[in-house]
Amino acid sequence: MDIITHGLTGLALSTTIMAARPSGKLKKLCIGLTGLIGGVLPDLDVLSKWKGFDATLGSWFNLKQSGNAIFSDTHWYSHHALGHSVIGALFLTLLLSLVYIIYTKLRGNNKLQNTKWYALAFLMGYMGHLFEDMITPGGPWKGIAFLWPMAHYSGGWGKVWWWNNYDLFLIVMAALTVNLTLVITRYRAAVLTKITIVAALVLFTIQVERRNYDFNHGNNQEQISKELQQKYLGKGIYQFMKKVDDAIPVAF
Repeated sequence: MDIITHGLTGLALSTTIMAARPSGKLKKLCIGLTGLIGGVLPDLDVLSKWKGFDATLGSWFNLKQSGNAIFSDTHWYSHHALGHSVIGALFLTLLLSLVYIIYTKLRGNNKLQNTKWYALAFLMGYMGHLFEDMITPGGPWKGIAFLWPMAHYSGGWGKVWWWNNYDLFLIVMAALTVNLTLVITRYRAAVLTKITIVAALVLFTIQVERRNYDFNHGNNQEQISKELQQKYLGKGIYQFMKKVDDAIPVAF
């Protein structure tokens, strides 16, 4: 799944936390941003694809493989390894919570009740990323190391292509828009934001299952993905989304 959908999924999930948070616009905003960061952070392990990786980190740690080789391998620091696991999610949640606590203490503020809200938003965004990656092709890893350090990789179902999932993106955006409106208006937000997420999850699952195609096999998978998108969305919406896609300089 593309990084934009991952991030917006984290933000959408965090709206349920924003609605539950008693008050404070700035705190609600920070909770949303924390969920967004949680949604994108698992892909930090693509750092090995950076063209300067070998001359910097690769050299500093005396790594025998190139960054590109590391990316596709199954080391704990490879893509879809520790960073895409439950343990990785929990470790980073605890680490960032500790950093927040220390930062708060240094500022002389002993009110740490916000820690749990930020931690939960981050964890929800992070786990959303992992589940979205499970439905994409297995790639050289055959899934993600969801239960690392177990050698078994989970997911890799190939139900959707890596990107061009415009219908799924629109579901995420619709849920996000509805929930942000509920949070801003405070209209029964604590309950309705959760209902929105459940409804979006149901629609998301239905659209994934409608593909009826295994993207782990065959040729021209990206083209097939685009053809399916046009079929589901209609030509007008598809063409609009494609223009948006073409205007964004990252995979979408």
